[in-house]
Amino acid sequence: MGRLVTIAIALLSVVCELGSAGATPLDVSPGGFAIALSQARPGDVLRLTPGVYRGPFKISAPSVQLSGDPRAIIDGGGQGTALTLAADGIKLEGITVRGSGNDLANNDAVILVLDAHRVT
Repeated sequence: MGRLVTIAIALLSVVCELGSAGATPLDVSPGGFAIALSQARPGDVLRLTPGVYRGPFKISAPSVQLSGDPRAIIDGGGQGTALTLAADGIKLEGITVRGSGNDLANNDAVILVLDAHRVT
């Protein structure tokens, strides 16, 4: 019985990993970005449509990918950090991030990598 449970758990683990690999990109507009980030699961791919995304924003789910083109602009509004990456394996591709604050004592940054590894 114990061996059967172990095999079932191992198979479930493989199925879950396969399900998250190659996730279908979700097109996100500026008005829906905060909701998409709050509901993001590990491995989700968020494709930002052109527009200004008024932040600040924080990504907390591992292996989330943000992609788009340079006309997709995350703007921190000149205060604090525009985009915080707080999970492993996050990937940013093609988007523009701008508009951080300038208080270095508070670690203001355009993009702040916070306790995260394998971020590209």
